[in-house]
Amino acid sequence: MNRLVEVDGVGNVPQNMWNAFKTLQNLYKEPLVPMYLGAEEHGAYTDMNSITVGIDNMLKTILENYHEVPDEYKAGSSFFTVGHEFGHITTHPGKDSDYWMNGANNFPIEAANRQKWLNVLSDIIVNWSVMTGSNIRERGGIEKITEELRKGFMSGQFNQKCENIEGHRKLLKTGKNAYGLPMKDNRFKPKGMKIGQFTNGDSDKDYYKPTVNTPFFEQYVGQGRGPQFYPPISQSLGNVNRKGYNEVRISKSVSGLSKGSTHKVRETLTFDGRKNAPYEPIHYYVLDNGKKVNARYVQTLCPDCKKPTMSIWDYWWGYDDKVQGIDQQAQGNGSYIYLMTQLFVYQWAAIYSTFLPYNNKIDRSNSKVFLKDIAKTMDLVMGDE
Repeated sequence: MNRLVEVDGVGNVPQNMWNAFKTLQNLYKEPLVPMYLGAEEHGAYTDMNSITVGIDNMLKTILENYHEVPDEYKAGSSFFTVGHEFGHITTHPGKDSDYWMNGANNFPIEAANRQKWLNVLSDIIVNWSVMTGSNIRERGGIEKITEELRKGFMSGQFNQKCENIEGHRKLLKTGKNAYGLPMKDNRFKPKGMKIGQFTNGDSDKDYYKPTVNTPFFEQYVGQGRGPQFYPPISQSLGNVNRKGYNEVRISKSVSGLSKGSTHKVRETLTFDGRKNAPYEPIHYYVLDNGKKVNARYVQTLCPDCKKPTMSIWDYWWGYDDKVQGIDQQAQGNGSYIYLMTQLFVYQWAAIYSTFLPYNNKIDRSNSKVFLKDIAKTMDLVMGDE
């Protein structure tokens, strides 16, 4: 990954992201590990001596871009984003990276995908160590920080991301969203300046155009400048009293519903049948007409622009007829595609057996029960539908 700049204090990243980095640097007892902002759009990376955070992960830490998301699911995203990369240094592959990389060369799969398989397996191990705090060396206050890290993981999985940036920019100019409701101008406001202007902005453009000296993250703060984040519908129901936070579109003609039709959601059901459980995998959406539809065939709509949004879970588990089936994706991208889908399943099996109740209890047996309950949906995902 190409590096854009070393992050040395607040400036190119939001304050909360820098705070998370310094806190975790201390907890993991890795004071010499620096953090860089990656020049590439996606992902993050560590070379075991430093942390590089991709632009997409940095965007998750811009709190101004969150709407109606509970505070604990905003702040946690910074901790988990940074904590995950520390996990690759402290847990897996850690200081023994050469050992693991050499071992990956013996995986019985196509050579081009061996390192991708190792990355996925490593992510499973790292995510678990981060959520449990097992790799934290400074034990004081571990309960509070691990809870924040877990909520950061859940936030990253299920918050809905809208990337219709141009659409939001146009709506902001009118002052109202697609539902006719007032639209808050959440663009950055430099100290002593007007909202929407940039620090060290172009004076010829009245400071509304950034320059090379403008802090990098400022360019992505607010409607029409960066992706906006919204809570999952399971969180919004009963908690958000604003039009648009429970609307969906059907992505395939199922259950007597036409593809492309839009509906309001009355309630959501988890794989063990609990109603409106926030930040967990959803099995069914119950619509305002009483029909129950598999969440795989439901696209959440943006509460501001009415365009489909996307969560990480939706990306891997949702149905999209414009995307090739999983077998064809694997032919083009490699067999690790199958492993990525299973990554989500086994992570949640572990969570339900350790942290969150499933069938009204927390027990190790929950993992097998959850795997059985999600099997039919997983067959659809893995079955090249």
